[in-house]
Amino acid sequence: MILKKDKFNFVSHSMGGAFSEGMMRYLSEEGWETENAVFLNAWEPSQITNKEEKIRIDATCINDPVQFLSKPIFGKPDIPYSDGVVRIKSNESIIYRHRNLIDGNRQILWESVKNILNQ
Repeated sequence: MILKKDKFNFVSHSMGGAFSEGMMRYLSEEGWETENAVFLNAWEPSQITNKEEKIRIDATCINDPVQFLSKPIFGKPDIPYSDGVVRIKSNESIIYRHRNLIDGNRQILWESVKNILNQ
């Protein structure tokens, strides 16, 4: 890879959102750029506050019970500084909803992401 030429893109799920944020921060400190970051059902989404990427997309299954447990009781439940938001209702059984954006509603999710990136 070539510094200042090549760029990173991140897709994370659940607690991986915090890991992605840390990686983007480190890469930025080292002089690398992150172009896009897509957070799927991020755990504690309101805590992902360090924006290094150019475009940030916050995608959530609105009826995901795991996601519900990680959102603040008061305040905004969304990822701050998002450039695009995708909200999808899952028709899956309650035990599969947390991973539904990964293996259930992929077509709807990625069409929405593509539309945000092309704006």
